[in-house]
Amino acid sequence: MLSSVALVLLVAFVVELFVIVQLAGGIGALATVALVVLLSMIGMAFLKARGGGLVKATINRISQHGSLDTDDLADRTITIAAGLLLLLPGFVTAALGCLLLLPPVRALARPVLLARMANSPGLNLRFGTNVVDVDSVVVTDVDDTPDPSTSTRPELG
Repeated sequence: MLSSVALVLLVAFVVELFVIVQLAGGIGALATVALVVLLSMIGMAFLKARGGGLVKATINRISQHGSLDTDDLADRTITIAAGLLLLLPGFVTAALGCLLLLPPVRALARPVLLARMANSPGLNLRFGTNVVDVDSVVVTDVDDTPDPSTSTRPELG
């Protein structure tokens, strides 16, 4: 028996394939492939422009304050998920990714995501009234240059 995740992925693949075949029949195979590539490039550009900045800003905020507003955490997570959906080849995933970028849709998805995060056994997030308290460790820059006196390589000479 397939797990629920495998079943969702299989259904998503079949739906994407159906949409691509239908579109290729209407506008042609070359135009369809070009659109799929263009959508993936847009997703890649979006993730490059916004994704890394969102992750860095989230890590910095947690490091400085020790907590993060739950709505802010959910919005950042949904935005990164939207970029990943845009990156995946296909029209249905691209449409879903574009929808998730709209603030009203994010507002609808936010409570669902927060409920799933609160019930996730793998996450050790402590939810307060409107704040997620996350333990963090600040790592300072470490000198990675090896000490030549501890080298185990024999000298050639």
